[in-house]
Amino acid sequence: ELSGRDQEGLCQLLRESVSGFQPVGWYHSRYRDSSIPDSSIAIFDRHFPEPWQVTLILGRDQGKPCQVEVFSRRRNGTLQSMRPKFKADLKPELAPEPVPEPEPPPPAPPPPVVDSAPMERLFPADSWPRAVYWSPQHKQALAELCYGVRGRRGLVVLTGEAGTGKTTLLRCLGEYLVRESIEFAFLLYSRISAAQFYEMLAYDLAFDCPRAPKPEVLATLNRLMQAQAARGRTTALIVDEAHNLERDVLEEIQLLDNLASRKDRLLQIVLAGQPALEGNLEAESLGRLRQQIATRCSLRAFTEEETLSYIAHYLADAGMIEHDIFPPALTGEIHRRCQGIAGTIKLVCDHLLKICSTENSRVATLEILDRVSKDLHLAPHAAAPQR
Repeated sequence: ELSGRDQEGLCQLLRESVSGFQPVGWYHSRYRDSSIPDSSIAIFDRHFPEPWQVTLILGRDQGKPCQVEVFSRRRNGTLQSMRPKFKADLKPELAPEPVPEPEPPPPAPPPPVVDSAPMERLFPADSWPRAVYWSPQHKQALAELCYGVRGRRGLVVLTGEAGTGKTTLLRCLGEYLVRESIEFAFLLYSRISAAQFYEMLAYDLAFDCPRAPKPEVLATLNRLMQAQAARGRTTALIVDEAHNLERDVLEEIQLLDNLASRKDRLLQIVLAGQPALEGNLEAESLGRLRQQIATRCSLRAFTEEETLSYIAHYLADAGMIEHDIFPPALTGEIHRRCQGIAGTIKLVCDHLLKICSTENSRVATLEILDRVSKDLHLAPHAAAPQR
């Protein structure tokens, strides 16, 4: 039901619409950019300052009652709607909630761009690899990230070499937080100054002060955290490539953590980066931040067995379960040259498939791998098997 505050806002809107009321649509999400005009957002921000995840569409014809349709988003992402009927005092009588719609199937990803006809003949566009491979360590790390944020455990630090899957995990964490209605900022660009840090924070949380001074951003953030806490939820800050953060930016993050943890933990911070991040956090000025680290997750390179499983998953996702395009000796060599780094393994496999496709070869050879290694600046392994 609409809160008393929202009912008062509706009454005020109706009182202001002297010459008829034009329909207004609004969906205000604090996670992503809004395509609604600023004028409409300003109206609803004035009367409904809390970040409700609903859409209100109001309309009134001359001499007819006001009609309001309220759309809300289910946990699975679909929409439901109901039409409150307002009497003279504008207190709603909600119609029965509609029968929930079945969850729609996930949309099919767009087909990749095909470079040549031979590739299309050998590997159809709808079979090109695109699914994420979940190793046991990735599943464990994602569970710890979700638990750390949802459980308000404290600062979470995720480290791993480039290509081990940190950004993929953070994007999955973001999808989880959206489903849980947890407000969060996701900062992908870490080579920033302290002033730019607050600008990006305000922008990603959709604050109405993107270029305001630091005190105003902090005040707005505090109001958001308090509103989330009143609903039994937390607020999260996720920073990728955090090993690139300057010392003064890390100190600002320490300040945010101090402000948000005086009474109850209102802000959950996740820092993800390469192993150098751990060394950066050892600075003497960051002692308070180190004390707040509750969870440390580390992604390592694949073992050779894990690499074989990853390549098998890669080929199965491409629809080539029964194909022997990568002989066992070659997959072992791929592991050694890529040093077990998932991102590099995928890149090498992409190149191998492309070359095999364009040259109409159904088996990848060590000679082709040598060419790919040269193009990608991968050193050939000293103990490479003979051709």
